[in-house]
Amino acid sequence: MQAWNSAIKGDENETDLSVSKALELAPSNANILRIAARSYELLGNETQKKAMENKILSILPEYWNDPESENGRILRKENPWLIELDL
Repeated sequence: MQAWNSAIKGDENETDLSVSKALELAPSNANILRIAARSYELLGNETQKKAMENKILSILPEYWNDPESENGRILRKENPWLIELDL
């Protein structure tokens, strides 16, 4: 959440630092990656936003976006923010 606060203030350096610290503690945490992507979006940093979205993609199961998969439908229903991301 420090990254989000820093991004709201327009402080990209502090956002980078907060994201780095959070990812050191939990590199595969979808919530952290989601907050990081949105923080970079607020800052207008498309490169970092896309990097965070790609990290999210790397931890999702293969079926996440398969409309024929029951597990994929459940995952998307429980996590509608996945559809909102530019993935």
